Amino acid sequence: AKNRYETKTLSFGSQFESGNLSQAIRIGEFEYDLLLSSDTNSMCHVQWFYFAIYGLKRRRKYRFNFLNLEKQDSLYNLGMQPLMFCPLAASELGIGWKRVGTDISYYLNPFTKVTNERKRASCYSASMIFKLPDRFSDDNPNSPHFFSYCYPYTYRNLMTDLANLQSSRKHCFKKSLLCKTLGGNDCPLITITNFSETKAVNIREEEPCSETNLFDDDLSFLPVSQRRYVVITSRVHPGETNASWMMRGLLKFLTSDSAEAFSLRNHVIFKIVPMLNPDGVIVGNYRCNLAGVDLNRKWSKPDISTSPTIYYLKRLLLKIHGVASNQKILAFIDMHGHSRKRSLFMYGCQEGKKSTEAYVELLPNLMNRRCEYFSLESCNYKVTKAKSSCGRVSVSRKLKIPFSYTIEASLCGSDTYHFHTSHFERMGRDTAKAIWDLVNPNQDIVKEVLQSLGVAEMENGIIEDDMEACGQQNGNPSSRREADVCPDVQKHSRSNQVQKVGKKKTIRKACPQSKSNSSTFVKRRHSKK
Repeated sequence: AKNRYETKTLSFGSQFESGNLSQAIRIGEFEYDLLLSSDTNSMCHVQWFYFAIYGLKRRRKYRFNFLNLEKQDSLYNLGMQPLMFCPLAASELGIGWKRVGTDISYYLNPFTKVTNERKRASCYSASMIFKLPDRFSDDNPNSPHFFSYCYPYTYRNLMTDLANLQSSRKHCFKKSLLCKTLGGNDCPLITITNFSETKAVNIREEEPCSETNLFDDDLSFLPVSQRRYVVITSRVHPGETNASWMMRGLLKFLTSDSAEAFSLRNHVIFKIVPMLNPDGVIVGNYRCNLAGVDLNRKWSKPDISTSPTIYYLKRLLLKIHGVASNQKILAFIDMHGHSRKRSLFMYGCQEGKKSTEAYVELLPNLMNRRCEYFSLESCNYKVTKAKSSCGRVSVSRKLKIPFSYTIEASLCGSDTYHFHTSHFERMGRDTAKAIWDLVNPNQDIVKEVLQSLGVAEMENGIIEDDMEACGQQNGNPSSRREADVCPDVQKHSRSNQVQKVGKKKTIRKACPQSKSNSSTFVKRRHSKK
């Protein structure tokens, strides 16, 4: 149980949403050993912490030792610092979360623990010295200071943000219910598009959207019935709170009045699940839901009794992709946080299909052009056996789409600085902008990137070609049963690929210049940053 544990000098508490601290043991005058709670109904997954401290004094140094961490390595060894928040400093001085801690180290300790498989596993420690930041008050001993692994973003924060968007952006934003969680909480499903069937218009890129600067453009609008779907999810792992901040930036941009957002809503229907694991977020888990299940390992065969959010989301994807002949899912993106790598990067799914390998690398290259925090070198497109049941792999295989990704933001930052919530929100915004580059009727940017990847130019643009190359059959499949959708797609996949390659030669060039072109492109983009 995550209760408040009192010591002679300091007292600790985690009885609030997303809180996690199991025990605090005073071992010296100003030194404490701390034990974190494992995930609910699990004996593993110990990394996330978020707790309150009472009685801290200014100019006094404290040492905290976290004793029961699990990962063999951590960004703590590369300079990552945890965060501290003072409510009084926030209300009186406008000071938010601050990075704290010096002499931080992460190492193997002599303790062991029992795993879910009833085996003994090693424990690791994170040790650090910290003192109250300047201007953080210590006048009121009953006023807490909060200590956290990363910037918290709770289920309550999400529902507040969604309520604000629902009231102010009704023309393009709708909130519905995906399902109820095991804990009885709502798992929201967001739809973002231009809901009007009226002929839409484009706007000048440098100006906000208004009635006075609109002008007609035949390429600026697709009827709702012809728009493709982009599905974006986040927070399947509760302790990866930065994923919610990315999602927040994406939602703010997609519902904004900017030119690119307006055009995106005219071309795409976004289906968004901003928090796939509300229960885990509420109780302060790191990775699992209330059943002790890692939801991102249940996509292959989700169980409605233990992983309802994945079950109902997968059913929704199959329904969209199988019934709407002109409204297939174009892309799937799952937002995560990474505890052992820096920067922002993507994982894709290249599984030996030469006709689609370049497509998999397309969106990461578009992100590289858009986002200054993106690291193309950190991207990986190979699929290992351990990842076969995760979201991006299952969606890629089941729906036969090349644009299926996990996007990972470091819980620390870049090589030179820590990420702030504003950085994470800009990452979400830039993700949306890269999607616009993908669907923009003017395909010049897409053609340039594909040429740099060693792919011949296409006649009709990526939107038409990618679905044929991935085996999408013609005709209206609405009469087929939902369970038959994916086998039918797979059945026709090979013949359609052969036709496409023969017609437009949309395959990777078999020439030695292919790799050099790609590296030249990467260097050119990085030099711009």
